[in-house]
Amino acid sequence: MGKYFEDINVGDKWTTPARTVEAADIINFAGISSDWNPLHTDEEYAKKIFGGRIAHGLLVLAIASGLTARGGSLRDIEDTIIAFLGISSLKFMNPTRIGDTIHLEEEITNKRETKSPERGVITVKWTIKNQKGEPAMEAEASSLVRRKQ
Repeated sequence: MGKYFEDINVGDKWTTPARTVEAADIINFAGISSDWNPLHTDEEYAKKIFGGRIAHGLLVLAIASGLTARGGSLRDIEDTIIAFLGISSLKFMNPTRIGDTIHLEEEITNKRETKSPERGVITVKWTIKNQKGEPAMEAEASSLVRRKQ
């Protein structure tokens, strides 16, 4: 069984395995999202602004969501999580480029009980970093987690 609300503490940290962002990821995401912005799909256009094509910010967010399941906080609460509640204060700091290898660093920043004695809410700060240690994205994600009965 995964960690319960009571087993999680403010300050707990995880670092996930890394993943390399490929050109195919960007094209596939453009197809799924219908976001064919030339910053992501036109090398010559993107060179003028970013020196080359960059990943969609929401693709980076989606990868972060997958990385937490592979080796972050979500892996530790996969049996006790009730619901993913949302993301707040999302910001992008540096572009993610084709060939960047990114990982997710997580830290519990808040936890609170709810009216129900069966559940609590945890807030996790997400920071995506590239292979150089540069931050690409930060966000806060909140989840509803089971409490011990």
